[in-house]
Amino acid sequence: MTCIISVKVPDPEFEGQTKTRLGNPEVRRLVEQSVQENLTEYLELHPDVLDSILTKSLNALKELIDYCSVEGCIGSKAG
Repeated sequence: MTCIISVKVPDPEFEGQTKTRLGNPEVRRLVEQSVQENLTEYLELHPDVLDSILTKSLNALKELIDYCSVEGCIGSKAG
């Protein structure tokens, strides 16, 4: 799932070398809370959408498990 949210911040603080990530924790909390509340309400009113999301997620997981059983995937990261 992807969502684009526009937030106006009076004194934005950016992180990282390219300065593309907003670093204001109070903004992050407000956005997370708002998305969680509104998404929960939407999915409660539209259970068919929730079922569709869960079905697609479970199918993708099954395909990944099947692929890894054939290809011998290893679940470790370098780093």
